[in-house]
Amino acid sequence: MGKCYKLRGFESKDDFLSDVGGLAYNSQNKKYHRIFKPVSGLSKTKNSISLITTDNKNVLAMVGAVIKFVPIATVDKNMVTFYVGKGLMHKGISMMSVSKKFFFLRHEKTDKTKVTLGHKLLV
Repeated sequence: MGKCYKLRGFESKDDFLSDVGGLAYNSQNKKYHRIFKPVSGLSKTKNSISLITTDNKNVLAMVGAVIKFVPIATVDKNMVTFYVGKGLMHKGISMMSVSKKFFFLRHEKTDKTKVTLGHKLLV
């Protein structure tokens, strides 16, 4: 906690969590806005984290079924707090929403025929 990290996606070693215009993507194309800082969950839920940007202005948040980066001052603290556990695929980590139990961060279905910014993150 308190250190900054790049978060790699499961499907490809080149995909990293990225903030692309406020939306969260697993992207190999966008090389900026990739480093995030895990902090204690903003909702104060035990054993939880929130991911904030390195400038301490935005936080990873659930907005409906889409994951976005939104200003910290304007969010519902439960929507930006996640439990971290052993990866669902027995590798790495998985992040489960505190407010929607058993809803995990995942990326949208991929279409290998399209060139995109990356895979949008969903819940």
